[in-house]
Amino acid sequence: KHPSMVLLERKCKVALSVHDFVDIKYSRFEEPVEKIISMAKRHNNPKRDFLFVNHLLGKHVEVSGKEVSETQAMLYKEVVDTFAQKGWLDKKVLIVGFAETATGLAQGLMYQASVLDSEKKLNVVGYTQTTREELPDNNFTNIAFQEEHSHATDQKLYFDPTLDYDVVLFVEDEITTGKTIINFIEQFEQHQPGKEYAVASILNWQNDKDSRTFEEKAIVTSCLVRGKMKKDLKKFSAMIGRTFKPFDEAHYHVSLPKENNPRLPMTIEQFVKFTTLNLAKVDTLRKQGQKTLVIGTEENMFIPTLIAEAIGADVKATTRSPIEPIQQEDYPIQSHVMLNSAYDSERVTYLYNMDLGKYDNFIVFMEKACPFFKGKRGLFLQGYGIGTIINKREFSRR
Repeated sequence: KHPSMVLLERKCKVALSVHDFVDIKYSRFEEPVEKIISMAKRHNNPKRDFLFVNHLLGKHVEVSGKEVSETQAMLYKEVVDTFAQKGWLDKKVLIVGFAETATGLAQGLMYQASVLDSEKKLNVVGYTQTTREELPDNNFTNIAFQEEHSHATDQKLYFDPTLDYDVVLFVEDEITTGKTIINFIEQFEQHQPGKEYAVASILNWQNDKDSRTFEEKAIVTSCLVRGKMKKDLKKFSAMIGRTFKPFDEAHYHVSLPKENNPRLPMTIEQFVKFTTLNLAKVDTLRKQGQKTLVIGTEENMFIPTLIAEAIGADVKATTRSPIEPIQQEDYPIQSHVMLNSAYDSERVTYLYNMDLGKYDNFIVFMEKACPFFKGKRGLFLQGYGIGTIINKREFSRR
């Protein structure tokens, strides 16, 4: 346990479950939905007070890299089956991932389509994703749109208007109403009209009215769990969790590269290069007999998952999404750590449940080195176990 954290107090009162918010229609998972999805309270977000915390995503809570990859493969198969039923397997597909939480999931689907062999597969020709990062001075078209319920509503997407494709496949971790997708399509149609649209998500909670809107616009959906939001939603109690604030006064901004960056459009060949790692170097991170957690940074989630799977580790990521920690039985977020972003000193990011004493080793994976972050976070991790901070350049195959 970190010396600056208070000891875990006695837990009390059972937390709200997914069934307090959603009527489940079906699930492709063998486990009960409440074992896969937990409910959490967003911090100071009047637009949407609650958050679905997915235990198989590798974002807010830790999970084995192998389980994250298996979930991505399940959703990919679901999409392939849907496209096969529509007669779309020959259509050229552009995959679009949504930041922040679904970037790893979207890249996982792209990985299934572009790297792994399968009998039936999507005819994917390109990948891009939304981002909250500024990437100035590039040659791509920039679309700005709103994610209405988010803590940070403004998003942008860079895409290549010269790319030849038929279908845009949006990838999200969760669809509640689908308004974000509609907002995006309205902007997208101004630049490239006449495309067909599909959405892949782990969760789909659309009601009848929102489903009809998608049907009217011919938007095809695939998901692993289907349900409908209830009209009368329960409220969270005001119990307090634990907060730790190693947030420092600092001034730095890491300029992300224009090359090998999934926030800018990628062809199949570029994506394969992006996901190809030096496996011999990755294997040096393996610690026999010790429990290791790989930590991604914000929109950077997929490569940490590949590393975690390769070395038999768990994975989760820092996030801009503020969640209230509450000490309740079965509540997913018991404590949070407030950190400077790995890429911008002024930006607050969060790590959850770091004080539970589950790991011997921690590996923080960054896209680009930041000396301040590496130094400060290295000292911080020493309070929990052995900490290592690495960046993608060190593990790319040259």
